[in-house]
Amino acid sequence: MSSEEPKPDKANEVKEKVAAVKQEMLNNITNAIDRGENLDHMDQQAEDLSNNARQFSKTSSALKRAMCCKNLKWAILFYGSIIIILIIIIVIAVCTSGGCKKEDENK
Repeated sequence: MSSEEPKPDKANEVKEKVAAVKQEMLNNITNAIDRGENLDHMDQQAEDLSNNARQFSKTSSALKRAMCCKNLKWAILFYGSIIIILIIIIVIAVCTSGGCKKEDENK
């Protein structure tokens, strides 16, 4: 009987080891599936980020053009106003010094 007792114990030990290895493999497969899902999620997030960056670039370029046009309009208005004021000042200065008299007054 002593020769038969180690065999069932050894068989049970092997079965336990196989069950433990099987459980470990199932855990590894579950972890691999979870990592795959996480990678898919991260891939989708990276794609979304790329699309958002592209949209931001387009929007910022359009905004930059719009602001340049707005600044140009204000610069033209500002410098045009200064030129008009200078012309008025020059005309007033010339007319008050006697340069704008009519020809009839000279005769």
